[in-house]
Amino acid sequence: MEYSIGENQKRLQEEKLQSIQAQGDVNLQNQSLIEREKQKTKAQEVDAKIMILRETDKIDEQKTRRDALTKELLAQKQHERELQLKSMEVNIKQNIEGFKEDRKDARVNLQDTNESKKIFQRKNNTAPINFEEELNSIFK
Repeated sequence: MEYSIGENQKRLQEEKLQSIQAQGDVNLQNQSLIEREKQKTKAQEVDAKIMILRETDKIDEQKTRRDALTKELLAQKQHERELQLKSMEVNIKQNIEGFKEDRKDARVNLQDTNESKKIFQRKNNTAPINFEEELNSIFK
């Protein structure tokens, strides 16, 4: 009986040992699966970060292009405004010069007319001419 008990204990120990070894193999497989899943997860995270960086770069590039286009349009509009202002300044200066010339022509004509009247007065020995009264009568 002692022999049977000893054999049973040996067998039980071997079974326990096999059970522990089987459990260790299962744990090892589980660890291996867990590690593979962790690596997959990390790879997915890295891929997601790369995609995010690429999209961010695209957005930044689009923003840069949009900003450059906006600056170009603003510069073009500014140039158009400056051209319009220059054109207006030139027109105003031409109008002022034309007005000055017209005034000068009117003064010269008035002076010539007055001179002619003086010459007529000297030749015909007539009374003095009051040019201010004549101007007032003309403008009335």
